[in-house]
Formats: sequence, structure tokens, C-alpha cells
Amino acid sequence: MNAKKKDRLLGIILLLISLFFFYFTMQQDAARFEGDPGPKMFPIVGCVITAVCGVLTIVSPSKTEGKTYLSKEEFKRAAKLFGLYASFLVLLWGLGFMVTAPLLLFCISVLFSYESRPDDSIGKRLLRSAIYAVIVGGALYLLYVTVLQTQLPKGALWQLFKK
Repeated sequence: MNAKKKDRLLGIILLLISLFFFYFTMQQDAARFEGDPGPKMFPIVGCVITAVCGVLTIVSPSKTEGKTYLSKEEFKRAAKLFGLYASFLVLLWGLGFMVTAPLLLFCISVLFSYESRPDDSIGKRLLRSAIYAVIVGGALYLLYVTVLQTQLPKGALWQLFKK
């Protein structure tokens, strides 16, 4: 299968996924408070973005053959990222947002730093990743707690200490 056919097939799959999730999003209850966007807003935005990407991929497929997707190295990196995201869910439940978010940001930053800055020393990468994790983790916390006024998960471990 050539690149154009693959891109068009990918575009059709993206459109179908978008329509599938849009259908189930519309089954959600409406907002209960005036001015509250409700539970539909973010899934609908995601569906629209996915649909636009699908249509653009169908209309304008790549014109040249690209390199092989998911080589052995790329598959290893994707598996590491999947493992990090899966561990994020478990750690978020156990330790809460304040510990888990900076830890995940640190791990992802270290993982990406091997690609973006291969000449840097390990110590420099670790320091830069730690600074990034603390700053972005703090900014996310302030954004959610102060600006959006949401309550972030504290974790099951903290609930044990509370009793």
C-alpha cells in the first residue's frame, strides 16, 4: 500500500473514531449550572480536532513515501511512554497529584532529552528535567486550584494518614 492510500485510510479511521466518540459524548447530561460548560465540552473539542485532522489527511495525503513507521527503536520509546502514562494513573490514585505530576513530568522530560539534546551530559539533563518538572508541576497545580478552582486528587496514601 502506498503512502497516499495509507494516509487516506488513516483519515477515514480518524473520522470514524471522531464520530463514534461524538455520538457517545452527546449522550451525556447537559450542564446543571448556568455558565458551566458541562461534561460535553472537552470531548467535543477533541472530536472536532480529530475530525479536522482526519479530513485534512484525506484531502491532502503525503506525496512521498516516508520512512517505516514504528521501527524497533520507536516502538521501545512508545512502550516507555505508555508505561509512564499507565504508571501515572496508578500513582495518581495512590500518591495524588502533587507528587505524581512532577514525577511524571520529570520522567518524560528525561526521556525526551535524549532525543532533543544528545550531546548534553546526564547531570545536565537531570537538572534541567528537575527544574522543568517543578516549574510546570507548580504551574499546573496553581492553574487547576487557583484559576479553575478544582479539587485535585490527594491520593489513597494520604487518606490513610488522615485517619
